[in-house]
Amino acid sequence: MKLKIILYLVILFLIFLAGASITMFFIADSASDMTRIIKMHQVGDLRKELLINLQSVQSKIYIYDSPTSKELNDLVYEVISLNGKVQGCLACHHEPNINSRIMLIQSLVKDYESHVSYYITGRTRSGKIVKFKDESILIGDRILSVLMDMSNTASQKLDALTDNSTKKIKKMKNSLILTIVITLFFSIIAAFKLISSITKPVSKLLNATRSIASGNIGTTITHEDKTEFGELAENFNSMSIGLKTSYDELHSEIAERIKTEEKLRESEERYMLAAQGANDGLWDWDLMTNKVYYSPRWKSMLGYGENEIGESYTEWFSRIIPQDREKVQTELNAHIEGMSGQFQNEHRVKHKDGSYRWMLTRGLAVRNLSGKAYRMAGSQTDITERKIAEEQLVHDAFHDALTGLPNRALFMDRLAQAIRRKTRKSENLIAVLYIDIDRFKFVNDSLGHVAGDQLLLSVCRSFLECLRPSDTVARFGGDEFVILIEEISDTNDVNTLIKRMHEKVSIPYLVNGNQIFITLSIGIAFSYTNNIEPENLIRNADIAMYHAKANGRNRSETFNESMLKDVITSMKIESDLRKALTKDEFTIYYQPLLSLKDDRIYGLEALIRWNHPERGIIFPSEFIPIAEETGLILPIGKWVLSEACRQAAEWNRKFKMSRPLSVTINISRKQFNTDLVRDIKSIIITTGINAENVILEITETLLMENTEANAPLLKKLKDLGVTLLIDDFGTGYSSLSYLHNFPFDGLKIDRSFISTIGTADEKIEIIRAIITLAQNLNLYVVAEGVETSGQLVKIRNMGCDHIQGYLFAKPMSTIDAEAFLTDRHTHLSSLKKLR
Repeated sequence: MKLKIILYLVILFLIFLAGASITMFFIADSASDMTRIIKMHQVGDLRKELLINLQSVQSKIYIYDSPTSKELNDLVYEVISLNGKVQGCLACHHEPNINSRIMLIQSLVKDYESHVSYYITGRTRSGKIVKFKDESILIGDRILSVLMDMSNTASQKLDALTDNSTKKIKKMKNSLILTIVITLFFSIIAAFKLISSITKPVSKLLNATRSIASGNIGTTITHEDKTEFGELAENFNSMSIGLKTSYDELHSEIAERIKTEEKLRESEERYMLAAQGANDGLWDWDLMTNKVYYSPRWKSMLGYGENEIGESYTEWFSRIIPQDREKVQTELNAHIEGMSGQFQNEHRVKHKDGSYRWMLTRGLAVRNLSGKAYRMAGSQTDITERKIAEEQLVHDAFHDALTGLPNRALFMDRLAQAIRRKTRKSENLIAVLYIDIDRFKFVNDSLGHVAGDQLLLSVCRSFLECLRPSDTVARFGGDEFVILIEEISDTNDVNTLIKRMHEKVSIPYLVNGNQIFITLSIGIAFSYTNNIEPENLIRNADIAMYHAKANGRNRSETFNESMLKDVITSMKIESDLRKALTKDEFTIYYQPLLSLKDDRIYGLEALIRWNHPERGIIFPSEFIPIAEETGLILPIGKWVLSEACRQAAEWNRKFKMSRPLSVTINISRKQFNTDLVRDIKSIIITTGINAENVILEITETLLMENTEANAPLLKKLKDLGVTLLIDDFGTGYSSLSYLHNFPFDGLKIDRSFISTIGTADEKIEIIRAIITLAQNLNLYVVAEGVETSGQLVKIRNMGCDHIQGYLFAKPMSTIDAEAFLTDRHTHLSSLKKLR
């Protein structure tokens, strides 16, 4: 460490010495220049004095025409002083090229002095006096010229020498600053190195001592350098290891002593510690004296203090609830008699506050050589919380968490019991009501699930107010409730109950300040046979409930066997539908549409058919609802879109009509989402069909289900360039608002209106109003289901744009449709004859 310090100091000294030497060099050089500058200033001062004196003499010579004796003396004195000044200049150090000029000035001054003297002394001869005066003036002017030139030259050299000296002084200053900065920088580095060299080993040593102080005896440090700290670390490690060895030996000796003492006390303290430290209450029964030791914990578990319970066994048995006491006594006697290996029983014991606590009591008898029990000891555990938890688990397992009503499991158990009772007493019926709250999802979506839960609780209370105490109402989840009614002698009683329930829920419910009106769809299933399974009875009620929903909601339907057959058929259709997609069993029929304005075929409507391998052609009314319910409508609808557009594009290329054929495609509510825009865009690009020749039919009902979400979706479809048509207009909402707000191009009058032409005049007025409305809104009109020439004439006279119906053409296969288009002129001619 000493060597390090000395080395750092030597390095700093050498750095400072080098900087100082450079600075001294600049100082010496600058001193020489300063001496020259001072001398040049001295010479300059003498020149100035000589110049001033000379100018004085010259001026006096000019002025004095007839000088007095005093003025002449002054003039003589000043001329003599000029020579003295010149001698002073000669005495100074000059550069070689300056000395020659000084000598010249000296010579001129002497001539000047002599001519002035002649001028002063030659007063009697006026002609010579004038001559000497003029020559003196000329010599003086020459001296002045030489002095002025010397002064200018000296001034320039002095300025140059001064600038040079200033630069050297700056270099000296910079050298000195650099020396100080470098020295300071290396001093800081040296200081950090020295601090690090000192603080690191000291820190290690300090941490090691702290570790030993905290109990980690034997802690060592690593410091491998050869300094004093390395030696200190080595000695510290030796000391710590020695201390650890001594400590281990001492600790081992102490441990042995403690172990010996513990063994001596262990047998005496084991029972006492167990009795005092156990969370369970301990008891020890001396069967010979019939006295029982109850531990303090045993007593406190029942709310008693140490001295509030004696040693009698009746202190225990008298507090056991009477319903459990006999069983406890029987099992206890059985163990004492040797009939069981251990006594264990759960029973209720009375607490000091009057409540009963569940206790688990365990015990083991101690027997003599003959096998007779003379002592019995055991424990008592408070299991009240466990019992409550078990009861709650049992309750939760069989009850709905929200309403507290029985859940499916408990309902199934009660239904099974009811069926068994009916089997023994078969004259009365059992009814299961399966109830669904209509449009409950709308409440959840609009007001939130909390409001939905509050509504369910209110509806639940309404149900209970309508039922008998013997009836069971259960919640199966969501908004589905199931009611079990027993002992029905007349089915009209059930109808009366349902009527009462409909009336009860017809009163609006107030939830979070909102009035909510609800209706119920109820399915009813009766147990007309004794051997019906509970699952089947619930299934039948569920099927009937779905029929109630399908028939308009807010009603009830009673199950019959035809409903089950319908469900089985639907399941079979669903299964076959999934296979039909992969087996290419779907086909498209096309029904031509006629333009009444120019008597041309302006397009075809694509109508899907299912070519079932067993049943033949199945119409969409039978399988589309199932496809929508299962989600299969999405791949089916996409296939119809793609195939219909491809076929229409192919016919347009083949027939090259004056105006391209359009293709009309029905859009399902499940298809109506953002994926539809992407799919149609892709299909238009893939098939090459013009977007304006793709007509999408959308029903009124679909539009009004969610107008806020549908409006931007319709705009995106319209931005693709497709044509939008309202299907089945007049059968749904028929709201003028969506005709204004949605970007539709046309509307289709439902066939139910067209079919009444000629039989119901009021419907004709509705048709005329629809057509007039469409014309005012710049929408084209399609009349669907035109089947007679009379209907055609009236529709044409009303200003309808297009017709579709059996009068012109039925839906036909692709091959037949192509043949129809090929021979279209013949078909159009035959239609003209009907007018």
